[in-house]
Amino acid sequence: VFTAYSTLAILDNRKKPKEICELLANGLSLIEENSTWIIDYANKAYIINCFIILIKKYSEVKQLELACKYNESMISFSEKYYKYGLPTVLLSACILFSSINKFEKNYTLYQRLYTMFDELDPIQQYKVVKELLHFEYQKGNYSYVVELSLIHEELIAKSKDEHKQTVLDISGFGFLKNARKLNDMKSSWNFEDINNAYKLGCEWALRNNILMFPTICINYAYWLYQFDNQKNNAIK
Repeated sequence: VFTAYSTLAILDNRKKPKEICELLANGLSLIEENSTWIIDYANKAYIINCFIILIKKYSEVKQLELACKYNESMISFSEKYYKYGLPTVLLSACILFSSINKFEKNYTLYQRLYTMFDELDPIQQYKVVKELLHFEYQKGNYSYVVELSLIHEELIAKSKDEHKQTVLDISGFGFLKNARKLNDMKSSWNFEDINNAYKLGCEWALRNNILMFPTICINYAYWLYQFDNQKNNAIK
């Protein structure tokens, strides 16, 4: 029955988007009702493909809540029956959430993907790091931006992403704002911690983003200049 529903939905070019949604939704509803069957069903990748087509069609007809619901159902299905393919499914789910402007749902998915880092290929790894840098910067978690930038420095440097400069700028401002944030923490203010944070940012910028170096360096100098015993170092 599932094959009949999905075949009619996918192969009949005369079907309108709403008809395709109805057929695929009916077919996929059989999964939870027949868990014994689905465990033995060999082509689970085909079911994932049906989910993806359904989500895209719901998006096409502007039923975004249903698109979101089935995206979450796709993840749940993979967690139960398609575990070895979960990283790929999560990456697909992120793309689909973005396509329906549910960007906030991607944060936890990229966090999960980061725990599966070794299962991803280099392009997927870069994608996960890139998106996490964006989310963590937006959330003000600058120390984690610094950590990610250092751990995955080589991965980012080797990427051929046409938007890599934006990623490098996020990292650069992460180093700068991390140092400023440490300076603003009056209760635990420590000269060496802040000094090392600025130095780390300068060293990173020299290696990876020379355009950011003057900005970080000047801010470092301004910070040093407020201390009488550091004025010479600030000028240097």
